[in-house]
Amino acid sequence: MRGLIWARLGCVVLTLVCLAHTGGGRAHAATSVGGTIAADTSWTLAGSPYVVTSDLTVGANVTLTVEPGVVVKFEVDHRTDIWGQYAYTRRMVVSGTLLAVGTAAEPVVFTSERDDSYGGDTNGDADATAPAPGDWGYIHLTGPGSRLEQAVVRYGGRHDDNTGTGSTSYFRDYLVWVTSAHPELRDSVFEQAYQTAVYVEGTSSPVIAGCTFAAYGSIGVDTYQGIWAPEIRDNIFTGGSYGIRCAGATVVGNQVTGGT
Repeated sequence: MRGLIWARLGCVVLTLVCLAHTGGGRAHAATSVGGTIAADTSWTLAGSPYVVTSDLTVGANVTLTVEPGVVVKFEVDHRTDIWGQYAYTRRMVVSGTLLAVGTAAEPVVFTSERDDSYGGDTNGDADATAPAPGDWGYIHLTGPGSRLEQAVVRYGGRHDDNTGTGSTSYFRDYLVWVTSAHPELRDSVFEQAYQTAVYVEGTSSPVIAGCTFAAYGSIGVDTYQGIWAPEIRDNIFTGGSYGIRCAGATVVGNQVTGGT
């Protein structure tokens, strides 16, 4: 189906500095990450959970591989700018390649540091805080060959790219943001997005297949600003206002429930 469619509804910092507490009160070291990854890097189960404590960039021509079962948490910073928007939430910008391929039993997880359901009580505050949509910014895919498969991405999607000081605000209310890239998003869960779960723009032609989009604030997949032809196939959309907004995409076999 093509045309306009509305479906309702320089270094990386790696430091073992914090304690992640499991539900049983046990603690183990977490790996703090931030800055720029300038050489091919793997995040392993032994180092999990990884906590993004400042904006993280995967440099051009660099691959970040995230092993099955690894949990990546983004530090929460809810300071707002003059627009009342979150200008300091943590982000991952992938100018190179992100390979986050899990299994059904051991998915790769990207979530809030306040989310104790994956990786335990990483911020060590017991039940004092709870995760919420917009706790962190986004994963921005701009390089070649990225792949998210058997992954869970949740509780992000709120950031003002104006850094809170200028007269114009640049809201980036996306959980995953694709710009002129061709990633594969397969068999994954995107949930608790502040507004849009996956936003596609420019000369992008991602494959988005077999995924579940749940409890997102506005749109599950938005490709309306793209000029190429994404493939959106066999996904489930539930609990948002709209399932898919697109122009020039191939849309086959999706299920949209809920919404208004």
